[in-house]
Amino acid sequence: MANDALDLAVLNGSGSAGQPTGLLLTSGVQSVDGSSLSLSGLSSMEESCVLADAEDSSLTWFAYPTVRKLLRQREINTGSGSIWPGRDLLGHPVFTSSKMPSTSLILGDFRNVDILLFGNGIEVLVNPFANFKSGQVEFQVSLQMDIAIHYPASFAKATGIS
Repeated sequence: MANDALDLAVLNGSGSAGQPTGLLLTSGVQSVDGSSLSLSGLSSMEESCVLADAEDSSLTWFAYPTVRKLLRQREINTGSGSIWPGRDLLGHPVFTSSKMPSTSLILGDFRNVDILLFGNGIEVLVNPFANFKSGQVEFQVSLQMDIAIHYPASFAKATGIS
């Protein structure tokens, strides 16, 4: 639960109602049109990160699982093979997460994101008495945190991928 909240905050946090602003909504993150994303668009994302002095060997992709499925079905050229054939994309590691919007992809040097935990970090509070007669235990998981994105230009995003 707490790890889901952390993923959501870093990748797609709304910046309102106590939630940090995630990478997809941070100003300064570079953007590529995702409506007909191809190898050219993916290469442009990679190039824009590196030209902004992101460390090429540290670039990592995050995508929604459906985006992976779509790009695996998309060929570089007719008959030449998939854009995304394996566990990496353009030689960089890639992770899928349901915390990404369903039509989005992000690439960047995640060493430029700090996760700041306050208080006790992840805190679990247990109330064994609330539903005593039914044999249930009530608990609450709390996470006081913020994120700091030191260099937004070291990230590139594609949204509206179809």
